[in-house]
Amino acid sequence: MQKNILLFFLILALNTFSQTDMQQAIPLKKVFTSIETKFNVKFAYANHLIQDKSILFDFEKKSLLEIISELKRAIHLDIKEISKNRFLIVLPPKEITICGELQNANNIAEKLRGASIKIKGTNIGVLSNNEGKFSFKNIETSAVLEVSFIGFKTKYISVRNFLFEDCLFIPMLEEATFLEEVIITNYLTNSISKTIDGAIVFRPKNKNVFPGLTEPDILQSVQQLPGILNVDETASGLHVRGGTPDQNLILFDGIKLFNTGHFFGAISALNPYIIDKVTVYRTASNSKYGNHIAGVVDVETSSEIATKMSGSAGFNFTHVDANIKVPIHKKVSVIVSVRRSISDIVRTPTIDKLSNKAFQYSSVTEDAKDAKDFNVISDNNFKFIDYNLKINYKPTANDFLSISQIGILNNFDYNFLNLDLKEDRSDDLRLNNLGYSTTWKRKWTDKLSQNFNVNYSQYNLNYNNQKVSNDEEYAKIEKRNDVANFEVKLDFLQTIGKFQQMKYGYQYGYQDISYFLERENSNQFYGTKLTLDTNSNNIHTLFSEYSYSFKKKYVLKAGVRGNYFSSIDRYTIEPRVFMQIKVLPRFWMNSSFEVKQQNTSKLLEFDTIDFGLENQLWALSNNKEIPLLESNQFTFGALYSANNFTVDVDLYRRKIKGLTTLTTGFDSFIQEIYTGEAITLGLDLLIKKTWHNFDTWVSYNTGSSNFTFSDLNGGKEFSGNFDVSQSFYWSNNFKYKSFTFSTGFSYRVGIPFSSVEGRNDNFEILRKGINDARLPDYHRLDFSSAYDFKLNKKIKGKVGVSLLNIYNQGNILKREYESKITSDNNAVLVKNDTKSQGFTPNFFFRVSF
Repeated sequence: MQKNILLFFLILALNTFSQTDMQQAIPLKKVFTSIETKFNVKFAYANHLIQDKSILFDFEKKSLLEIISELKRAIHLDIKEISKNRFLIVLPPKEITICGELQNANNIAEKLRGASIKIKGTNIGVLSNNEGKFSFKNIETSAVLEVSFIGFKTKYISVRNFLFEDCLFIPMLEEATFLEEVIITNYLTNSISKTIDGAIVFRPKNKNVFPGLTEPDILQSVQQLPGILNVDETASGLHVRGGTPDQNLILFDGIKLFNTGHFFGAISALNPYIIDKVTVYRTASNSKYGNHIAGVVDVETSSEIATKMSGSAGFNFTHVDANIKVPIHKKVSVIVSVRRSISDIVRTPTIDKLSNKAFQYSSVTEDAKDAKDFNVISDNNFKFIDYNLKINYKPTANDFLSISQIGILNNFDYNFLNLDLKEDRSDDLRLNNLGYSTTWKRKWTDKLSQNFNVNYSQYNLNYNNQKVSNDEEYAKIEKRNDVANFEVKLDFLQTIGKFQQMKYGYQYGYQDISYFLERENSNQFYGTKLTLDTNSNNIHTLFSEYSYSFKKKYVLKAGVRGNYFSSIDRYTIEPRVFMQIKVLPRFWMNSSFEVKQQNTSKLLEFDTIDFGLENQLWALSNNKEIPLLESNQFTFGALYSANNFTVDVDLYRRKIKGLTTLTTGFDSFIQEIYTGEAITLGLDLLIKKTWHNFDTWVSYNTGSSNFTFSDLNGGKEFSGNFDVSQSFYWSNNFKYKSFTFSTGFSYRVGIPFSSVEGRNDNFEILRKGINDARLPDYHRLDFSSAYDFKLNKKIKGKVGVSLLNIYNQGNILKREYESKITSDNNAVLVKNDTKSQGFTPNFFFRVSF
């Protein structure tokens, strides 16, 4: 009996398999013959079109038109009716117009707006609209589309799949790394999203236009986020929730950067056209990030193995740039990019405006005043260059290796000759940051992956000044600041079940920081001064992080770093916790707490203050006048997002210990060294709404940042150097066909400054208080516009303009006082107001292939 039952099931299984196999292998010729017999029609075709082709096809209970429509999509051939009941089978056209609609495979009602759809191997691409739709005109049927979106797996689709489809539905699968899942796909614009662990992710390749910018400048784009302020109109001046720029951690392919700006910070030194992803943390940063107490900006370039050569080139009124991506082998590709200023070649209105702002109260401007009364010759030459090289290698399906390099070079030469007085002055400034990194990523199993990175960063500042009178040198200054930073990091990511992950690893760092200051003057009043300091440090760190995420409803991230700093012989612990819960269908609440330490700071020096540029030096903590910086921050927030409407609000409290009066922001009144702390309380609010091709958002910040130094102001609290009690930003982006328009209006309360009463008999300035007054309120309106076009099938172009400070508002960025001796030997008190950049036009043109 058992044998009979077994035989029955065996025959049934074989019969089922046989039927399935036959269904999967029906020759096309037999399919057409069957249709001809059933519907009394005839098909004409060349044998080579259908030879050796078979399909799975069922035409039962279907009309002839339904069958022909399905056949077109299945065989990627066109079937044309040439007369009644007669059809001709031909190849499809070489070029077609296509439409696609992207949706979340796990939730088809969720349309993916702002996804990047690119023709593989080129820089030609589009973004999906509010309904998740996109289209291409006259695209070759042999092409392949690369569809990518934050938090989803990249998908490759042959254009042939779009044949005879009105608009093809494309389901996208979410990434397995659930803490990178996106909670808001269009946080500010199509290129910015927010993940479920609170990080903000930028995709510069989506090429959104921001107000006042001609390109997607990474650091200036980051300043669009609530809670990140800029008080000096520079790209590199990121103040994250009460922190200063030197307290941020900025990484480029794992390389720690110590200088991120060109033209004294006015332009970001990071080329946006080779950057694939930028992750920004304002709070509760991942435990793998260490040695910082403010924000994190983690920049990653493309890890794609190119199959075709592609690239782009362009220029604007400050620089030219070019980049290229070249396949070397099917497993190896290379990315090369370079940018160079044009300021030493041609003067443009944009360069003039940047120069006017940067050189205020510097020797360049002060010497220019002598040109009115004397016969003088002056020349200042500023230029910058940055370059990148990356080699990507994928030897196996589970391994990826890369080598990355970045170079950031800034040179400034200034010469001034007074022919009447026979006085000559020369200034030479070199500011460079070079970096190298090697990365090995491996997927050991479906649940265990590894990331191994070795990187080295080198920062060098060299300044030389020489003054000559009657062919004899009477004064000179030499300044150097050198930083060497070497790191090795190994971390593992292990998936535990469906909703949990564990990250753990080890990081070693070596730092060597030195500065050298020598001032010589034949005048005995000034004399000779030599300052030299060299310190090194080893950092050993163990870190781990547990993550839990249940369908975006409940999120927990708990991590810790354990550090040892050899230079101060100290062990520290840095706990970090982030929690989020979905209270209502489109409403989340979150909270976080973190502790961070940092053993590097930027200090002010006053020996080169008459030069007026780059008077800050990197230094290591030494447990004396430069203590270890320590920060703890607590945040509570809420997020609502539905129907293209978003409200995001955060309340936070941050306390920083280890501040000194040597750090940036304190004026020349305080040259003694005092230590203190700061407490920042704040509220960040974002309100955003989207209508079709129009985005508008408002960000608002209110709060306070107060210092307490036991030896200053009688030990009483006073406003911090960059305290902005209120700030407001309103931005609008509109896209019409191939045009994009963007406007932005910013307003903030003026930062504090120390008012004065006058001066005493020793020419010393008498101050009323410390940061007891405020500058006038700041406001500015910016505009940008761009137009996309095609030069031919493979080359795209883009042209546009930007207008910064449209109504030429004369904002005051900084106020200082100094005592000056006039030509008749009288001392006067002079107020120096650093003005903002005036109305600045810019133009850009770009091609990509």
